[in-house]
Amino acid sequence: MAAFTDDDEVFLEKFKDLQAESIDEQRDVFTRRFVFSLGDRYSEVFDLATSFKEACTADEGGETLSAAGAANFFQQNGKTRTAIQRKSELKDVDINQDGRTSFIEYLLLHYKIMILTEYFARHHMEPDVDMDNDGVGVTGVGERLVQELFSVPQGLDPELEKMMEEFSIEHAKRKAKIADLEEKVAAGGVKGMAAKNTLTQLQQEDQTAMHAIEARIAAAVKKAVAKARKELDAKTAGAVTDGEAARVAGRGKLAEKAAMFGKRVSQRLSLGRK
Repeated sequence: MAAFTDDDEVFLEKFKDLQAESIDEQRDVFTRRFVFSLGDRYSEVFDLATSFKEACTADEGGETLSAAGAANFFQQNGKTRTAIQRKSELKDVDINQDGRTSFIEYLLLHYKIMILTEYFARHHMEPDVDMDNDGVGVTGVGERLVQELFSVPQGLDPELEKMMEEFSIEHAKRKAKIADLEEKVAAGGVKGMAAKNTLTQLQQEDQTAMHAIEARIAAAVKKAVAKARKELDAKTAGAVTDGEAARVAGRGKLAEKAAMFGKRVSQRLSLGRK
């Protein structure tokens, strides 16, 4: 992991505090921060959180993975890497240097290129690392990933944040219900058979509530798009310095990003209704 500078210490402390939170809280902080960049991969983070919890249980318990457990999880959920690459990349995001991997550390690794893309855009820099092949083998960027995680996302209004919180709650309720049914199935007997039938139905159902919340998120994103474009037009007309023009251009990127997110969510919801 690249060394943090004195100016980065505030990010380091924030990150350590976040690591002390639950896997679900780490997941929610990440999805709130990168909602526009994640696009149609938004719900993917929730699936990764579930898989990470299962991996922790199979590993040593708790809410972090051992070096071996993290390498295995990384291999199963990422692109193919050599053992040396996996070890080096995991070390690069081992922010607290405890030799273990928290969920938020894993997310920095899994979405490395997405985060670096935002980092370079925010700093108006050309990439100085290889951005191809999903960042396989790229190290020395741990501190940049943490900095970007705690950078305030532009265009995230309270309404959208509320929608994302509701999505998280609905997801948690569904997972809890599934876990309860699985426990009853394992117990066997008449109740176990009834629970098995209910579980099968639950796993095959349309997830209407989740789709409804996603639709509301899409609507909130459209509102953010309109706001970003309005501000872009106003600031473009008044931009008088190169610095201001660059900042305005960043707003344009937000509008493009949010528009793509709304389009992808709408497409996914349409497919879900068929």
